[in-house]
Amino acid sequence: MRNSYFLLLFAISVTTATAQHVNYNSSKWFWGFNYGVTWHSTDIDFERYNGWGLTLGRSYNYDYGRGLSFDLRGRFLSGQWYGQDQTVSTLTANSNPLLASYLTGANQYVHNFRSDVRELDLELVLHAGRLRERTGFDPYIFGGIGLTWQQNWTDAFDTLGIYNYNALDASLPANTQLVGVLDDVYETRIDGLQNNDWAVNWMPSLGFGLAYHKGRVSFGVEHKTTFTMADTFDGLVSMDPRPKNDWYHYTSGFIQIHFKGRESTTKPPRENTNTVSNINNFTQNCPQPIISVVGQPQTSVSVSSLMLRFDLANVSTSQEIQLINAQNQSLPFNFNPQTGRLEALVNLVPGINTFTITATTACGSKTQSLQIEQIACQLPTVQIMNNGQTNTTVQQASFALSATLSGQLNASQIQVLHNNMAANGFSYNPNNGLLQRTLSLTPGVNIIRINASNGCGSAFDQLTINYDDCRTPQLSWLQPNAPGTTTNQASFNLRATLNGSTNGGQLLVLHNNIAVTNAQLNGTTITATVNLSPGLNNFQVRYTNPCGIDQINSSINFQNCTPPTIAITSPVVNSTLNNAALRLRATISNVSSRNNIKVIFNGIEQSSFSFTNGLLELNAQLLLGVNTITITGTNDCGSDVETFSYTFDDCQTPAINLQSNLSNSSSTNPIVVSNNNFAFFATLQNMPNQNGLSVTNNGMSVPFLYANGTLTSNISLQNGINQIVVSAVRTCGQASQTIYVRYNNCIAPQITLLQPSASGTTTSASNLNFVAAMSQISNSSDIQVKLNGSNVPFNWNNNQVSATLNLVQGNNTILVQAANTCGNDTKTIQINYVQCQAPQITTTAAIPNGATTTNGAVVYTATLTNTFANQIQLTVNGQAQNFSFSNNQLAATINLQQGVNQINLVATNSCGSDIENWNITYQPCTAPVISGTSPAANFQSADQTINVAAQISQVTNANQISLLLNGTATNFNYQNGALSATIQLSNGINSIALSASNNCGTDIHVWTISYSPCIAPQINLSNQNINGTTVSTSALSLSAQLIGLSANQVMVSLNGQIGQPFSLQNQSFTASLNLQPGPNTIVIQGKNDCDRTTQTLLVNYVPCVAPQIQFGQAAGASTNPTFQFSAGISGISSAQNVNLLLNNVVQPFGYQNGTLTATLQLANGANLVTLAAQNNCGSSSESITYTYTAPCVQPTIDITSPAAGLFGQSNPDIILTATVTQISSVSGIEILNNGNAILGATLIGNQLSVPMTLQAGINNISISATNTCGSDIEQREVRYEPCSVPQVIHNMDPSGHTTDQSIFTYNAQIVNYTANMMITFSMNGELLTGFSNNLGNILAEVSLQPGLNTLVLTVTNDCGTTTDTYLVTYDGSGQGLMTNPNGNKQQEGKQDQFSTPNKVNTPVAPKPTPAPTTPKPVTPKPTPAPTTPKPVTPKPTPAPTTPKPVTPKPTPAPTTPKPVTPKPAPTTPKPVTPKPTPAPTTPKPTTTPAPTTPKPVAPKPTGTEVAPKPQKTNENNTTKGGGR
Repeated sequence: MRNSYFLLLFAISVTTATAQHVNYNSSKWFWGFNYGVTWHSTDIDFERYNGWGLTLGRSYNYDYGRGLSFDLRGRFLSGQWYGQDQTVSTLTANSNPLLASYLTGANQYVHNFRSDVRELDLELVLHAGRLRERTGFDPYIFGGIGLTWQQNWTDAFDTLGIYNYNALDASLPANTQLVGVLDDVYETRIDGLQNNDWAVNWMPSLGFGLAYHKGRVSFGVEHKTTFTMADTFDGLVSMDPRPKNDWYHYTSGFIQIHFKGRESTTKPPRENTNTVSNINNFTQNCPQPIISVVGQPQTSVSVSSLMLRFDLANVSTSQEIQLINAQNQSLPFNFNPQTGRLEALVNLVPGINTFTITATTACGSKTQSLQIEQIACQLPTVQIMNNGQTNTTVQQASFALSATLSGQLNASQIQVLHNNMAANGFSYNPNNGLLQRTLSLTPGVNIIRINASNGCGSAFDQLTINYDDCRTPQLSWLQPNAPGTTTNQASFNLRATLNGSTNGGQLLVLHNNIAVTNAQLNGTTITATVNLSPGLNNFQVRYTNPCGIDQINSSINFQNCTPPTIAITSPVVNSTLNNAALRLRATISNVSSRNNIKVIFNGIEQSSFSFTNGLLELNAQLLLGVNTITITGTNDCGSDVETFSYTFDDCQTPAINLQSNLSNSSSTNPIVVSNNNFAFFATLQNMPNQNGLSVTNNGMSVPFLYANGTLTSNISLQNGINQIVVSAVRTCGQASQTIYVRYNNCIAPQITLLQPSASGTTTSASNLNFVAAMSQISNSSDIQVKLNGSNVPFNWNNNQVSATLNLVQGNNTILVQAANTCGNDTKTIQINYVQCQAPQITTTAAIPNGATTTNGAVVYTATLTNTFANQIQLTVNGQAQNFSFSNNQLAATINLQQGVNQINLVATNSCGSDIENWNITYQPCTAPVISGTSPAANFQSADQTINVAAQISQVTNANQISLLLNGTATNFNYQNGALSATIQLSNGINSIALSASNNCGTDIHVWTISYSPCIAPQINLSNQNINGTTVSTSALSLSAQLIGLSANQVMVSLNGQIGQPFSLQNQSFTASLNLQPGPNTIVIQGKNDCDRTTQTLLVNYVPCVAPQIQFGQAAGASTNPTFQFSAGISGISSAQNVNLLLNNVVQPFGYQNGTLTATLQLANGANLVTLAAQNNCGSSSESITYTYTAPCVQPTIDITSPAAGLFGQSNPDIILTATVTQISSVSGIEILNNGNAILGATLIGNQLSVPMTLQAGINNISISATNTCGSDIEQREVRYEPCSVPQVIHNMDPSGHTTDQSIFTYNAQIVNYTANMMITFSMNGELLTGFSNNLGNILAEVSLQPGLNTLVLTVTNDCGTTTDTYLVTYDGSGQGLMTNPNGNKQQEGKQDQFSTPNKVNTPVAPKPTPAPTTPKPVTPKPTPAPTTPKPVTPKPTPAPTTPKPVTPKPTPAPTTPKPVTPKPAPTTPKPVTPKPTPAPTTPKPTTTPAPTTPKPVAPKPTGTEVAPKPQKTNENNTTKGGGR
């Protein structure tokens, strides 16, 4: 770089001070010299060196006022690039073969290289001209392609051989360790080429620079990067992670000088002044004006006006400039003499607009013209597709915006605004006008607007979306994690999580109904610290936001005591045991009973443990593998949980098996190896892992790998005997194996053939120079060289053998052998000697020599003998040509140049050469081209006759041309490449097709011309009556029928502003105009080739005003729920156009003279009042909030079901119901049964219900409710005893049989018998007593009546009632005795139904039923069904009462039970004695029919009984009922 700085200083010194930075009078040719630094980006670390170069080139567009200029230059570059790695690399077998000598030991190598480069480049350089003129500084960029010659070298050896890289420490930098080691002689070609050969390749390059100009001289710095397109620049190919091409760089300083040249133009002067002494030079140095157009002006536009910009030089005032249009009218403009910039806003007319600017000074005149075509203009339109959602509220932040646009727009003419911020990144399809963009809404009002503008105007559409991001709060406990937890710490940290919106939210934390003042909300976590009170502490967390409210409750039991602690004493936890029988011992403090201890072993709770005096002992059987145990101790203060595991290992003595080639070694018979890297391998049994495994060599541990019973280790042997021991030790046994290995570091010789290096080659030389390299050889006596079996003399020097061998004709065998005390090596090579013959060439190409072709590429083939590929040269037109050569066959694909192509093929060997010359002429074939067509474009013609013309090339006669009119050939003239024709058009669309063809192809041009006869234009307005009217809206829609006009022939103006948007399709005209307040003049003009027409409308616009609302009371709090509301409304004449809502409910109101009044009943909390009004001009809606806080009332609870006391039934599932007031949701209610939460409750109005399952025994049910005013709790104790419905089993003959015995023994067994059962027995509807009951075994003897007898046994317990019916028919034969199943005989009686000592008269009158009393809740017995007594004892019977199955509350009036399964009411037999008996009054049961009153019958003789009418009944009728 010091040389580069020298060049810069030299350039400054030789540059003369001038008044201008750049001398444009100099020649555009230049030359340059550069010198700089070389470096690279390759796989090897770079070292900086130097290079130099020359440039020669020419500048283009190199003049005053040019914004951009460029150079074409050639470059020659010469330099050296060095590389030296900082780290040590490991070579592999795939590394460069030239480094194979380093594949020993650790295969370490430090990469280095030197690359000698010569370049010839062609480069394109781009300059910023105006910056260069103003400042002299010239930033530029350049790129090019060049031919690169390259030689790659590496420092691989010194005079003693390879470097000892294996001695380097790979963990340290390599460069510091190599000081004084490398000789810095790059002696080895790393690219595999011969020393004097160059690798030649095409390579692209890019660069940039900064120059400073002073007159003809410039100097500066530049950087150039060359892309090699390969990974071979440094000689190292890297595959990690993928191949990467190499780059090399050249950073230099330079000087560049333009040759002297023209003096015709100079830098433009700023003032046209001169002194008297220089009067003679004024004319010579007077520069003429220069005019240049700024930018690239558009040739076709759709706008009505356009800004023109010109830059002028050598012009000082605006009086020297004239700007005119095509009508020679002078146009206004602005001119800045300081910058030379002229700007003019010009109006365009449809068609071609020509503008001419002329600058005239004393030095000359300059004129510049510019043509711009104005085409039909289309106003843009914008329509948001989801505009139906405007003024709506959404809860999703993501909003998909869609819109359709028209007006030939592109994306740069469209703007999407979201709350006045640009929303870029939208997608727009100009083909269908669809715009899409997904927006993220912000909370609150979002205004989305789309603007579109083109040269004709602008349009927009707007959408308003309200994003409500409010989410109902959801609370959950973090701590305490369960209610009722016991702690002995007086201070407790409450923690809960909140999900939901926090904007406008309010947090309340209560401890025993007292607010906690230190409660905080951090993010989503609620924290509070409280001091607990002794006993139960109740907590409530409540959060309210505008969307809703949520609250959670929990409790902590504070006991000033110590929780349990558990300590495992034996065995040691998490240990491995070999005995499956586990005896676990642990001490547990602060626990008094084993009932407070839970032991879980492998997921199963254990009950067989003992616990005495704080010592727990468990005996268990371990499973193979890991066994997990959890012990939990609990007291009133808390609990302790210990979880641990034991691994049961069914241990077996390990075994070691060695490889067969290792198992027989011993200290006296070791294994002998010559490589110090020894691969050890063994298999093991009964070793689950590597714990207990070890491998040693001569007592030193060595690393190893063990997996799946296989042990491997790579052991570095010591010279001599190595004792390798592998041991396996487990608790149940151990094993070991020992081998002995002798390492001999004596190395046998190695031979490397250098020349020739491969066998089977053929040579034409009789003398062969043979060279081979050898290692581990100390003198020549250990070497033999033989040719065809005979020893030949050789030279031995620097570990190389060389010999000159005299070959014999044909095959020659060369053998070289070397031996030392460690071994020997032999190499053999075959060389074929063929006497020398000159090459021979025979061309075999398919195209003969001297032929002509139209193909740009041909394949050249030839047969060559007695030569090799490197002895062949193929050139085309003097340039080397690539080819392939195999099996004496040469092939090459040649790209021909137009004209004669000369192909030369030369083959040369030591015996001579052969040359073949072959030429071919390439004449490319070109298809016809149609150009210069007239008319230039499709159009609509009012003339039936038109002329068409075109220029046609590559056609020799008219026969190659076709002209079709609507598919029919028509006449034309063709001469000297010009075609012309006169066409008669048909009415409508005409297609004119011109085609030209030759042997190389066809060109086609088609005109589409519409012809319609000329029709005078007409404008027929549909709403002509709008003329002269007054409207109240600014939007005016016009419609009309336009005849004889197209869209580009129509103009609409409003108040003199032309270019108003409209639509014209199929003669249907529509326009939407925005009127201005006051009178508006609308003009519609139409003009075609036939005539002109105009329609003028006058419309007066008086704006209409929508209603305005003003509230009479400001928003705020009210202490009275009855609220007097008022508001003022303007623009409303009738109350029918007004709507008042309170909390979205319509309210009555009064309205008079613009004032609205209403009496509102406010609800507790925030009340939203909405007032809306509408008239013909629009609508208005305003809302206001008034808050009323009602007096606070705490909740009340009344449990309605179940009743307290005993609850006996088979199904424990019940519905718990209660009446709860002052609670709005179940979130404020907590339901517990024996301290466990009951979930799933529903609250409808003030009725609470929840399904629950009773536990056997006592159920303490509690319901607590809490609001902001307080809380209430209701408790109920219910005892649930599971039971089963009783069943009856007969121990008699089957029901329904017939007997001849009048005395019958009834015997039945009651299943599910309990002592508190109620049992009744009846025959033929009459209640009987005196039966025996022995623990449910029912025994009775009855006197049957002739005919059918019905015996009914009814059994009732808390779970239900079973009615068993047994039928027996007595045939009346009068047999005195009947044997019962027990074998006893009885004397038939006349008056007794029972023959047992306890005889009962028939019938038995029931005793009067006392007034109902409240049954005891323990074992309530049901009252039997009411029966009607016989008239023998006509005592009046009070109305019978039957208790409900559920425990009833005492009531004075008797009630009839509602059985679950109703049974038929018993019928009363007709009385024997005809005395009238008052019918008893029987209460009407809910589901059971009332008993019938017997009718009196005619008297019969005394003592004679009438058999009752048999009843239809089920033999076994079981009624299942609920408990109380």
